[in-house]
Amino acid sequence: MGKADESIYTVNLTSNQSTTSDSSLLLQSPSTQCESPLLDSSINTTVKRKRRQKHSYINEQQIDPIPNSKRFNSSMNENENLSDENIIVEKSQNIKKDNKYLIGMELRETERNYVTMLSNIIRIFKTEMEKDDRRNGPILTKVESTQIFGNIEEIYHLHLLIAEQLDRAITEDECIGSVFLTNSVELLRVYQPYTKFYDKTIEAVHTLEKNNSRFYAYLKICEHKTELGKQHLADLMIRPIQRLPSILLLLERLLKYTPATHVDYQLLIDSLDKLREIAKKLNDERGKTEKHLSMFNIVNSIDNCPPELLAAHRDYIEKFQVIELSQELTTTRTHLTLFLFSDCLEVTKSRVNIWKTHGMKTYKHIALISLCDIRSLFDISPVSLTIDETEQFGILCSIDGQARQLVFRVINGNTNSNSSKSYFTDSMSSLSSISTLSNSSHH
Repeated sequence: MGKADESIYTVNLTSNQSTTSDSSLLLQSPSTQCESPLLDSSINTTVKRKRRQKHSYINEQQIDPIPNSKRFNSSMNENENLSDENIIVEKSQNIKKDNKYLIGMELRETERNYVTMLSNIIRIFKTEMEKDDRRNGPILTKVESTQIFGNIEEIYHLHLLIAEQLDRAITEDECIGSVFLTNSVELLRVYQPYTKFYDKTIEAVHTLEKNNSRFYAYLKICEHKTELGKQHLADLMIRPIQRLPSILLLLERLLKYTPATHVDYQLLIDSLDKLREIAKKLNDERGKTEKHLSMFNIVNSIDNCPPELLAAHRDYIEKFQVIELSQELTTTRTHLTLFLFSDCLEVTKSRVNIWKTHGMKTYKHIALISLCDIRSLFDISPVSLTIDETEQFGILCSIDGQARQLVFRVINGNTNSNSSKSYFTDSMSSLSSISTLSNSSHH
């Protein structure tokens, strides 16, 4: 239905052209063929002859192919296979390159968001709460502000510099690993004090929230701000603790998609090792700080506590609730609390009327026993074992130059039914500073 009218292509042939021109024969119009029967027969025979020659040539090619054509075809197949392999390798390299670029962009974007969040904390909370031009004065004093926010401004300025360096590294295709490698010393310096006193920071926020009505009201106003994500201040202050682990995860993913021949490969490995070392140091420092803070709390809770109990080299181990059976330290079977430290044992008595004591002292000092003054430590197995008497132990020691034989029964539920040793003696024996202790299964 769409073809053109054949009359448009009518060609008038002369008698001389009828047998010589093949192209003109093929272009002969139907009207001309119908007018000359002789011409029609000559055209048919010529066309048939041409077709027969064409088919015979094709058959000869199929029956007797040229051997060189086989080699040509096989070489073509090999070239095609090689080109396919090159394409696959090139595609995988492009995929790795794309993933490396995307992870680098994610690292830069998260760093920008982190810097923005720190800026909002400083601008909305710290600066506003320290303003002196308020009607009733600043919401927080300098001491309270330092106790809550610490050195968060130093962390902000350092990560602002890191964000700028990441922008240059990604846009100019430089090494991302060198950014964190060069700033590793500063990262450890600014994060050490913040990580150490993070627990005290959160505790100060909750304490001021209860005792300072202006602080509480301002926090409630800030919880509706969209730039803070409608989060509480305590939830925002945990971000610096979470930032280094998230950087470690992103750098590990970046290393996975970085070729070993890339110049950034070794730098990423070095920066990962450095950041892992920093994270380990921060965790160790935080653990030590928690132990020191627990020692401060213990000393503050004991009435007439010896001042030498508080020492930097001393670590707090555990607390035990016991009853003295020997009546060497108390006249009756009194409930005592033993505070086990790395090099000494503090024996205290629980106060009944806590409200009468100054500063809410919950314990009263009885004796401080150095572990080097303990000559023997024994597990005691009674003849008739009952539920209340399954964990007893004895101590042969010296208190103020006098030999004492102390017998205690543990009542705080630390009994290990699968072992003949008490939990207290296991804890004492595990300390490396104890070298003069001897254990006995029956005594």
